[in-house]
Amino acid sequence: MRPHRLCFTLLGLFLLAPAADASIVVFETQSTAVQTITSDLVPNGSITLNAAGPQQFTLDLTTGFANVVSAFHGSDFVTPLGTATYDLYNTATTGTITDNGGSYTIHFSLLFELKITSGPLDGVIFETKTNSIFETTVASLPFPSNTVFGDPARPNDGVTIFVKEDPNGVLASLGIPVGSPVGTSSNRVVTTLNVVPEPASLSMLALGVAGIAGYMRRRPRS
Repeated sequence: MRPHRLCFTLLGLFLLAPAADASIVVFETQSTAVQTITSDLVPNGSITLNAAGPQQFTLDLTTGFANVVSAFHGSDFVTPLGTATYDLYNTATTGTITDNGGSYTIHFSLLFELKITSGPLDGVIFETKTNSIFETTVASLPFPSNTVFGDPARPNDGVTIFVKEDPNGVLASLGIPVGSPVGTSSNRVVTTLNVVPEPASLSMLALGVAGIAGYMRRRPRS
């Protein structure tokens, strides 16, 4: 096989393999999540949290279904007991994608949890019981870099935060039992920084590169 034919064959495999169903778009991003926590548990009654991590989006252009799985991590949860690290993730999620003919509107309505992972409050989980809205309109899929999701009503988008778990009883010792409201989360903004290629795409790309390299090594010199 001639070199240019081999290249086109491998390129075709790379482009076609991940797109088994063109109506379903799946991709991962590295993103940031910013929110304001207003609570008696934090100094001066209010702090801004900045977390970062991967998100996986699944968008079905035929049915209008949209889903997101987030796994943010932060290290700036300041309390009178010290500064703690935490995991921030969504739980129950309802999402839609609307094709506007040249743009797409994505809407998520979700609950989320924040789990403390260090310090005296290690293991404490805070949760929301009222859905938070994250919405945006984009011109292409996957999302362009720096796509911003947020509630159109922000900063008037406050939702109450409750204590879900207190395994060491630290909050209970302060008179805050499990199930108690402890403050609010508001002004939530998620920004997708960049799209990470799917594993299938990376594998096919690696196969193509290896194939070309192997062919070039075997190719007789002119």
